[in-house]
Amino acid sequence: MAGPLPAVFLAYHVYLIWAGMTTNESSKWADLAEDVADGLVWKARRVDVVGREEREREERRAKWPVVGQWVVVVTRDGEMPGQDKSMLGRGENGHAGGAGVSVIGYGGPTWEKVTSLAEVENVYDLGFWDNLRDSFFNRD
Repeated sequence: MAGPLPAVFLAYHVYLIWAGMTTNESSKWADLAEDVADGLVWKARRVDVVGREEREREERRAKWPVVGQWVVVVTRDGEMPGQDKSMLGRGENGHAGGAGVSVIGYGGPTWEKVTSLAEVENVYDLGFWDNLRDSFFNRD
């Protein structure tokens, strides 16, 4: 009677390996999915947000996880992060902001509203076989 429980537990952990995340991260991805649905998540290219010296330091230090090309932030009010709202540029359709519309702040990075969790990169996901190998032989 206890046989199905370990089987389900094994299946769940094989799924986590396939997805490239830990049990803790699966909970955090669920929270992020809710924030995306609420329109609170923005992303910008790392080269526009993080200084060159800091990026070089990250790349030297981090062999794994890989350093992603995006910076993702969750705001409290859904407004574009770090911009003076009176200095906003206009998006493709003439509106400041809006789902799927890039907004360029003068002198700042280009922030894009995240409309789907698929737009957020998982820097820990190396692919199933590399994730499996990493589960047994940690890279630290």
